[in-house]
Amino acid sequence: MSDDKPKPKPQAAYQVLARKYRPHNFEDMIGHDAMVQTLQNAFETGRIAQAYILTGVRGIGKTTTARILARALNYELADGSVTKPTTIMPKLGIHCQDIMDSRHIDVFEMDAASRTGIGDIREIIESVRYKPVDARYKVYIIDEVHMLTTAAFNGLLKTLEEPPEHVKFIFATTEIQKIPVTVLSRCQRFDLRRIDAQQLKDLFAEIAVKEGVKVSDDALAIIAQASEGSARDGLSILDQAIAMAGGAKDGVSDENVRQMLGIADRMRIFDLFENLMQGKLPEALAEFKNQYDEGADPLRILAELAEISHWITRLKVIENLQDNVWSKEAHDKGNEFAAKLSMRSLAKAWQMLLKGMDEVKNAPKPFAAAEMALIRLGYGAQLPNPDDVIKKLIAQKAQTGAASPQSADGTPASQPQNNGGTSGVSAISQSVTPQSLASEASNSTTNLLSFPPSNTATAVQMQPSAISEPTPEIIDQIAKDNVVELRPEPAKTQNDLSQYADNLSIDSDQNDDAAFYDIAEAAPSEFEQPYTKNNGSATASDYIYSPNNFEDLVILVRKQRELLLSLELLGNVLLISYKIGEIHLKPLPQADKNMPKQLMALLSEWTGENWLVTFDPRSQSAETTTLREKLFAKKQIKLAKFSQEDLIKYTLAQFDGAIISEIIDLNDMD
Repeated sequence: MSDDKPKPKPQAAYQVLARKYRPHNFEDMIGHDAMVQTLQNAFETGRIAQAYILTGVRGIGKTTTARILARALNYELADGSVTKPTTIMPKLGIHCQDIMDSRHIDVFEMDAASRTGIGDIREIIESVRYKPVDARYKVYIIDEVHMLTTAAFNGLLKTLEEPPEHVKFIFATTEIQKIPVTVLSRCQRFDLRRIDAQQLKDLFAEIAVKEGVKVSDDALAIIAQASEGSARDGLSILDQAIAMAGGAKDGVSDENVRQMLGIADRMRIFDLFENLMQGKLPEALAEFKNQYDEGADPLRILAELAEISHWITRLKVIENLQDNVWSKEAHDKGNEFAAKLSMRSLAKAWQMLLKGMDEVKNAPKPFAAAEMALIRLGYGAQLPNPDDVIKKLIAQKAQTGAASPQSADGTPASQPQNNGGTSGVSAISQSVTPQSLASEASNSTTNLLSFPPSNTATAVQMQPSAISEPTPEIIDQIAKDNVVELRPEPAKTQNDLSQYADNLSIDSDQNDDAAFYDIAEAAPSEFEQPYTKNNGSATASDYIYSPNNFEDLVILVRKQRELLLSLELLGNVLLISYKIGEIHLKPLPQADKNMPKQLMALLSEWTGENWLVTFDPRSQSAETTTLREKLFAKKQIKLAKFSQEDLIKYTLAQFDGAIISEIIDLNDMD
């Protein structure tokens, strides 16, 4: 006996929210008002292009827009009341359902990611000649069009430029830069932008109501932020959150979403940010560790800190900023931070967090890299801003007159710390020693024209209170104290000296400033132009004035682009005597023995006078220091005198370990 009981109907397959709530007409679309308005006006005036190209990030409605556009081109009602393309589609037309289901005979959808070749394009080219079977237009929708080969694009060009009147093309792509310009110029382009977070939040709330699911406001805000402007991504997250919550009485909470996405509680992120900006590193690192142990991703934590920094900056710049994506509690906290933190602090935090995110991405241990980034941020937040230091000094002077700021160790900064009554001259001589410059020894051969060396921490400690203008004896003494550190090893060959020059990159104006302009401020203006001959012979007006002293000679040689020779004069010889037309030098072991002959020839050529240049290795009357060593000593004295200014002393006291490494005259930077 057969069983006559009716069989239960098979359960319909579940349709994900992104497909179930896909827009069916232009009125349903959100975030693309400019495109919708343009298309509406074009359809009303009959200015319909033969090809459209839609571009934007994933999940913002490119394919959906293409299908709606295909519907609008072929919209017809059974009663025949609609006779032309229109964007107003209050109800489904006779072709609409088939187009939305991708099964209409006159609307062809092709995925260029899987059909990329010229053969696939030939099928389209051959079919365009035939009129549509049922609809008003034949519409070709090509998704991911940037995946087509070059041959395929070239094969499409002619048809795309002059298609039959019954054919329309609609392209969609996420990488518009890969589309040939010849194709772009034949299409009307629409850039679909990311959808605003508030619009996405409203959309998700509306869909949650339709689904009969309770979703907290904070959960919707988190999903809207996590979707990054993509409606499809957001609906996928919402779908997953609903499934995770199951039939929970409270529905989908923000805790569910955070746990699912692996992100920390936003208010806890605010607490972490507050601890960092107050320099409370133990509390900040403990909070970071707790969030990490609970499943938060280190990179995501830094990203949220950066987002908070950006948002607080906007609150500081834009009065009464309305942003419903953030909760009221977050708004109150953000406004509090905006009132307390300076723009400089927020900008610095933003930069340091971005740098930290890059390090976390590339680090073998992301947690450790993120922790180091937070430590840097916490320590950086404790440093005073330079403007605040200056304002504080100005205010202090205004209150106390000529008040003396305290140094870092509590000693009045205006009083030189001369141990045992050491004079200013002796302090300079003692502070600039070979030992204090030991770190420069390894670089001495490649920094011949660097005045002073980069490690000049001792320069700040000099006390030249007894010096008005340094005497030659003082300069010579300081220079001799540093001979060991400043003189390079002997150059064994000409190639060695050439290598020094290559390392210096001396042709740059920056090195010119550092090496010469600062040491010979009164150099003759005639040295500025290189010497040239007219037709192989020189007249009196072509010659350069003869240099009056040895420093001017070095400047002249350098200005004439004789690099190796200038290096020789600067650091490889000791001056015995100098007068115009006659120079006597004592060579150091590394000096080029052919240098006198070369220098005589060049000076005679440049000045039109006869010159005598000699080397006397046994001379007892030569100076004991090279020009480079003298110039270094002058630089040290200049730094020491500058460090005694009240403003400079006070500033150095505020920044532990700060040094003066260089003094730049802004008037010389033009």
